[in-house]
Amino acid sequence: MLSNRGTEWFRLSPLEGAAPPHHRLYRVEVGTDGWDRDDDDSRRSAPVHRTELGRVPIRDSALAALCRHLALWQERFTPFECVLTPEQDGNQRLTVRVGPDPGVIHSRDKAVFCVVYTAGIGMEARWSFVVDPSCLRELVEGRG
Repeated sequence: MLSNRGTEWFRLSPLEGAAPPHHRLYRVEVGTDGWDRDDDDSRRSAPVHRTELGRVPIRDSALAALCRHLALWQERFTPFECVLTPEQDGNQRLTVRVGPDPGVIHSRDKAVFCVVYTAGIGMEARWSFVVDPSCLRELVEGRG
């Protein structure tokens, strides 16, 4: 899924491998594209920042709930939060939030899409960017 500006992105890629029942393993990628100044073709973009989480178990039901919330947001602009990882997995937690964020300029129909990853006791990473209904529609329809 791309941000409203088209430079920030979030991807879930299914992986093969053993996962708990009713879960799949995913590679989670979050990043920002910019202009590659070392390239002769100045119109080409390249990742400026890219973070990859290699093997994250995501509940099938949570992914379905996320899609329902994303579709509903396009109609009502109601903020929501979905925890995608298993509740019993205390080692890692992946959460997606859509709605207002006081630290990011946004509007009612251009919400902040926030991905929060927590591992263990003391590690947390957070990525946020602005999205509009078309960004979320592409994600729900499987094109983003």
